Amino acid sequence: MAFKLPQILGSYEQRGAYRNQKEAFLAFLGYSVGLGNFWRFPYLCAKYDGATFLIPYFAALVVIGLPLYFLELALGQYLSIGPTHLFCFISPGFCGVGWAMVLVMMLETIYYNIGIAWTLFFTANSFREHLPWELNSTENHYNAAASYFNQTVLGERQPETEINLLLLLSLAVASYLLALAIARGVWYMGKVLYITIGVAYIILPVLLVASYVKSDGTGWWDSMKEYLRVDSIKLLEGNIWCEAATQVMYTLGLAHGGLHTLASYNTFRHNFLRDTVLLVLLDTATSILCTIVVFSSLASIGQELPEDKQELANLLFIVFPALLSKIDAQPWPVIVFCMIFFFGFNSQMIMVETITTALFDQFRVLRHCYVPVVVGTCTALFLMGIPLCMRGGIRFFQCLDKNITAHSFLFLGLCEVIVAGYVYGFHNLMDIIRNRMKVPVCPLWYWYFRVMYMFVTPLFLLACLIFSWLYRDGSCGSWEVFGVIVALYPFIIVVVGVGYAVIRNWNKGLASLLEPTQDFCPEYERRERAASPKTYELQVTTTL
Repeated sequence: MAFKLPQILGSYEQRGAYRNQKEAFLAFLGYSVGLGNFWRFPYLCAKYDGATFLIPYFAALVVIGLPLYFLELALGQYLSIGPTHLFCFISPGFCGVGWAMVLVMMLETIYYNIGIAWTLFFTANSFREHLPWELNSTENHYNAAASYFNQTVLGERQPETEINLLLLLSLAVASYLLALAIARGVWYMGKVLYITIGVAYIILPVLLVASYVKSDGTGWWDSMKEYLRVDSIKLLEGNIWCEAATQVMYTLGLAHGGLHTLASYNTFRHNFLRDTVLLVLLDTATSILCTIVVFSSLASIGQELPEDKQELANLLFIVFPALLSKIDAQPWPVIVFCMIFFFGFNSQMIMVETITTALFDQFRVLRHCYVPVVVGTCTALFLMGIPLCMRGGIRFFQCLDKNITAHSFLFLGLCEVIVAGYVYGFHNLMDIIRNRMKVPVCPLWYWYFRVMYMFVTPLFLLACLIFSWLYRDGSCGSWEVFGVIVALYPFIIVVVGVGYAVIRNWNKGLASLLEPTQDFCPEYERRERAASPKTYELQVTTTL
């Protein structure tokens, strides 16, 4: 005779979800479109003579952008879990990759937040009757704006260790606005994105028209033609191809963990291939539009591109104040800086959401303390951003930006492609996408992804990664040692993850490190396994 003895397991916490496909699409768009489009892309186009940069950028989109975007959406949607557990499930030996993504994103979030604080600083001062960067200046609009940004915003006039209190206040407001937007959950973030994205895309074309109206029409067109020229000699330089690759990774949010997190809230059979194509195209179009707006604004104020590299990096926060002082009409300054704020705020929301999701996935009990965890995370990021509010904080900002974008994301993207294409296997990946998730992948797309994942993408990423280290310029000055540590940060985390996996799986054999675990399955299967009672047969001998 056999009796069934049930073993009831703990409950499996339900994740959040989007209310509809529109909010899901807006979340991805808000994450991808940010200060990377409005600040870094125009800067790189200016650095490499306008349209010259577009050629390697479009090539990097085809080789890196589309394949990695598709891959990250596929893995996140299939498993419905963040990057920290995702890579543990697909290959325990690469468990450190997901944590490296989240921890590197945490560093990125620190300096990204100060960019949002700068926009708030300008927004607050735009409410004045007279813009402060045009009050006591006999210089032209551009020089007046540059002087204001360097001396007042960055605090070059203050002592070395003194904190710019107004900038600190702006950083605090930016941090707790993030907490307020995220604390209500994924569904509430969708409502916020309707406003922030809508406003940004309405103002951009209007700003382009305003720059034309305030300029000499003939001079405006001549300047724009100058920015559209191509210097074929520069295409032979390795730097332009490496920076194009890093810009694609940066602006699309690849190898950050954010796309995995956003996709984890999708429905299981959502057509993410369609979203991938549309989002990559929209992001690219936005980058080009932002660049045209920046360059046309320079033309309208009669200013040539600055030659100083640091001034180029600060282009966004000098050009628009200069243009607005020339327009000299309220409420334009407030509207424009709100637009820039919304661009950055959208991306920052998802970045912080990725960090908190990693905490909730690792420590499920924290899901019952959602709001305190979100507020605590934003507070920690605020505290870590305080050094950026001091004089010289811009050098810290540039050091973080340079070393994270130049090395970290290339390495993590390479690891991701190797795991999916070689460790798990391309055919296995396409099987779950086509047969289990029912995403229509036609033969043309199939062969495109096969060629990319198996050959072109890993080789291109490896070449860019090697080049970025061989030709590292060491421009961080006194911050160089710190910069090297930041650059090596993801490498160290991945290696530590390998060591941890070896120790934990020693009895199972090293081959198990490269095999998916039983948890590499859709969330509903993990939920059913956790909720269903396990039974054991107890044999009892009876005599009559």
